[in-house]
Amino acid sequence: MRTASTRLIAACAALFASLPSSCGREDAVVHAFQSVTLNPALEEGVRSASGPLWKRAGSYSLSETRLAVQLDFDPQHGRAQTSLRLDEPRGRILKLHIGVESEQEVHLRARVHLAGGLVAEHTLVHEPTGPAWLRLPALRPSRGGDLAVEVEALRGFPRAVFLAEPVWREPVQSGDEVRGVLVVSIDTLRADRLGALGNQRGLTPNLDALAARGVVWERALSNAPWTLPSYASLFTARTPLAHGAGLSLDCQAGWPDAGDSTANHSALPSDVPTLAERFRAAGYATAGFHASPFLEPRTGLLRGFDYWVRHAVRADAGVDQALAWIRGQKDRHWFAFLHLMDPHLPYAPPDTWARRFAGVSTSDLDPALFDIDALRRAEPDPERRKLLEDLYDAEVAWTDAQVGRLLEGLREAGLAEGVVVALHSDHGEEFWEHGGYEHGHALVEEVLRVPLIVAAPGLEPGRVPARVRSMDLGPTLLELCRLPALPGAEGASLVLRTDAGLRLESEARIVDAEALLYGNIEEKARYRDAARLVWRATQAPRLVADPSGAPLDDAALRETLRTQMLERVRGLRGRASTGVVQHDEAALEDLRGLGYTGIEPR
Repeated sequence: MRTASTRLIAACAALFASLPSSCGREDAVVHAFQSVTLNPALEEGVRSASGPLWKRAGSYSLSETRLAVQLDFDPQHGRAQTSLRLDEPRGRILKLHIGVESEQEVHLRARVHLAGGLVAEHTLVHEPTGPAWLRLPALRPSRGGDLAVEVEALRGFPRAVFLAEPVWREPVQSGDEVRGVLVVSIDTLRADRLGALGNQRGLTPNLDALAARGVVWERALSNAPWTLPSYASLFTARTPLAHGAGLSLDCQAGWPDAGDSTANHSALPSDVPTLAERFRAAGYATAGFHASPFLEPRTGLLRGFDYWVRHAVRADAGVDQALAWIRGQKDRHWFAFLHLMDPHLPYAPPDTWARRFAGVSTSDLDPALFDIDALRRAEPDPERRKLLEDLYDAEVAWTDAQVGRLLEGLREAGLAEGVVVALHSDHGEEFWEHGGYEHGHALVEEVLRVPLIVAAPGLEPGRVPARVRSMDLGPTLLELCRLPALPGAEGASLVLRTDAGLRLESEARIVDAEALLYGNIEEKARYRDAARLVWRATQAPRLVADPSGAPLDDAALRETLRTQMLERVRGLRGRASTGVVQHDEAALEDLRGLGYTGIEPR
């Protein structure tokens, strides 16, 4: 029986290896195994009357691969395992997939061993959306041999689990020796706090040093005034109305004729491709490190990351996590997203930085200073306003020091060469320049203008004064790495690859911003030429100069931009159907602690 089983498995493997090797990608796919060895329980299943466990994936509604071996969990220990005999890698990348059938959320831990040593351990989260494939991080084994895969249920119990299509892929064909991509995104960072963009207070020496060796876009604008829709734009290269995340659905449906809205906001639809998915499909290991409740899996923004961690709202914690992960990627191409949230409310810098920039100790601050609802209602006295700005500046300076520690850590570890480093922010912060405070409430200069810096192999340092969009960053990173653009992207690369090398685009771009968080209304803005049309629900559109905001008297231009805005909204509204982000009570408490007092469960 064992001999028959072995022949059956070998026959299935031969059939599997004989299939066409395209998988819907340009690069060749070579199946990685010579034979498959099942544990005794699974071998018994192969010998059973039900027939072989090798199945066409389509019969399980798992569409991303063609064949898979079903892994039956040991009912006592909630785990399953199998082993593969790999042929010689010849410098190629090994891709493994775990298929899950479940209508409930399931957390699995997958461990991969090569020649008896652990080479990968990863927690996979299966959302309650039915059958799906979950990719394990790409491996670059130096030799062939026995590779064992073990899957353990941590939460929930899947109806079925499969190991699918272990394949070799050719290494990433990166441009200009790019081997890693690091996006450092500092939440709530105003562009005018950088010395490289004119600040004289000395807050950002490390970011300024990055700017000196990279390209600085002096007039980069976010497509949204708060976290969720802005990061969705970064990850999808689409405007909020096109990607569908962070929208108040009632508000969008009524704009511009009605202002009523709930405080519920939409998640990123599962069919909108993301930047991390693009890098992962190209063989990059992908990891995200964040400190925001709006970057949790329930919002859809972490899709495509092989590994992700939510760290404490302290920049040093995020830097430690990211640096440790990057140090482990010496043999792989990688994409890392590091989100640092310190400049966000409540401003609580370490004492050394608070005393240096605000003349106070953080522990001595009165909690009433951060009564966010009171601050939104009325501007405080000049002394309190200055204290808030000084504490904000202290947070910016502290975060800059930690970014410097991260970049120095990469240099000390010999990992800085061949790495693209990008600096980004999701939005800025208003300190009553227009009568409002914080962010999410209006499409004003102080909230929408953000820093945007890229340093990359083959990219000459420079400065670009033309207006660009933060959603152009993703396409720029893909261009630098010679990877295909994201399907449906509205953003476009800020660099062009020519026979003479990389060239900067210098033409100003039209910017569409939208998706307010507060006020039970929606406001949209379109930037074109030297003007901005701002249209708040139930009000007439206003034409103002960019960036000053002074009123413009140009009826023809106002009508042109008004018509363009209406056509855009009508063309996009309802395209990205999605559900509302479901915040449990713990998440709501978390959000309230960050100043999001108007968000409640449906």
